[in-house]
Amino acid sequence: MTSIEMIDDWLDRGTAILKNRDTISKDIETLPPRVFKGQELAKLLGLSSVNTVYKAEERGLLNKPDRQSRSQGYVLEEVLERMDHFNALPWREPEEPPIYLSVTNFKGGCWKTAIAWNLATYLANQGYRVLLNDLDPQATISDFMGFMPDYDVGYEDGIGPYLLNDPDFPIERFSETAIHKTRIPTLDIIPGCLDLASVESTLTSELVRYLHAGESEQVMAMYQRVGQVLSHVDRNYDFVISDGTPSLGVLPMNLILSSDIALVPIPCEVPDFSSSLRFLEMLKDYIVSFTDNLDITPYLPQLAFLPTKFNPGKHTKGSEVVLNDIRHTFTDTGLKTVIKRHDSVTHTLNYVKRTVFEVNPKDVDVPRDALKKAVMNYSAAFEEILETLIYPRWPSKKAILEDMGVY
Repeated sequence: MTSIEMIDDWLDRGTAILKNRDTISKDIETLPPRVFKGQELAKLLGLSSVNTVYKAEERGLLNKPDRQSRSQGYVLEEVLERMDHFNALPWREPEEPPIYLSVTNFKGGCWKTAIAWNLATYLANQGYRVLLNDLDPQATISDFMGFMPDYDVGYEDGIGPYLLNDPDFPIERFSETAIHKTRIPTLDIIPGCLDLASVESTLTSELVRYLHAGESEQVMAMYQRVGQVLSHVDRNYDFVISDGTPSLGVLPMNLILSSDIALVPIPCEVPDFSSSLRFLEMLKDYIVSFTDNLDITPYLPQLAFLPTKFNPGKHTKGSEVVLNDIRHTFTDTGLKTVIKRHDSVTHTLNYVKRTVFEVNPKDVDVPRDALKKAVMNYSAAFEEILETLIYPRWPSKKAILEDMGVY
C-alpha cells in the first residue's frame, strides 16, 4: 500500500536526479552560441552578399568581431548590431500592435510545448523581440530555458501574484519581478512553477462566486486577467507567446481569450484528431454559456490548426489518412506545412535543453542531415505563420508582401 513516506522517498530521489541533470545542463551552457554566416546572414540583413558587411567593418562603421576569422560567423548580438546598421531589424512599427499568440489544445501529447518553444526561439533568432509566457504548472519551457521550476523560480518570480492581485506585488513591479532575461538576447520569459495550479484553483473559486452572483462583467474580467497583466509590458515586444496546460480551466481560457491568434497543434494520429474535435466542442460550449447565461459574446481569436507528429511511410499509413482528415476538416484554417517527427534530433536536443534554432551542427551529437531537415521543416511552418497569420495584421509587413505579389 502506498504511503506518504513512499511518496516522499520518490520525490527525494527524483528531485536529486533533476538537480543533477540541471547541473549537467548548466555545464552545457558552455556550448558555443549559435552563429550566423553566409547566405543565412545576408538574408537576415537584407543583403545580397556578406561582403557588404565586411566592407562596413573595414570602413569602421561596424565593430569587427573579436575572432581570428569572420568566416567563423557572427553570434546573435553581433547580428542584431548589423541589422540595426543596415536598417534590417524586423520589428513591428511603433503604431502596430504586438501579436498575442497562444499555442493551445485541451489535451496532452500534441507537441504544444514543443511548438511554442521552437516558435519563440525561431522568432528571437530572426531578430524579433519575444516574450514567452509559461502558464503551465509543469513549466517545461521554463526548465528548457534555464529556469528550473520550484527551485530556480517560484510563485514570486512569475505572473501568479499579479493574476491574484496580491497586494505585495503592485503591477508597477511586474516587469522587475516576473520577466527574466534568457540566453537569447531577444527572448524574455515569464517562468512557470507548480504554484500556478494553486493560482488556477483560487481564480476558479473567485469565478464561481461571481457566477452565482450573476456579475457578468466580473466574470468576463476573470477571463481577461492574463491579457490585462501582459498589456503593461507588451509595448516592449513584437510577440507575446503563451503556453499553458492541456486542460480546460480559467487559465487556459484566459490564454485563448487574450490571444490574437490561437495555434492549435493536431497530431496526425487517430485518437488525437478525435480529441482535438472535442477541444473545439468544449470551446464552443464555453462561448455559448457566456452568451446564454451572461449575455456576453467574448472575442474569439483567429484559430489556426497545425498538423504535427507526421510520420509518412508504408508502415504508417494512418498518419497520411489523418493528415487528409485534418485538411478536409479545417480547409483554409489549417496550415499547409506539416511538422514531422525528428526523433533523432529532438531527443538529444531536449537533453541539452536547446531547440533546433539554437545550436551549431558541429557542437551537438546529432546527425547533421537530420538537424538540417528539422530546421527546414520548422522554419517552413513558422514562415507560413508569419506570412499568413502575422504580417496581414501589420500594415508595414503586408505592404512588403503585396509588393512581392503574395496578396
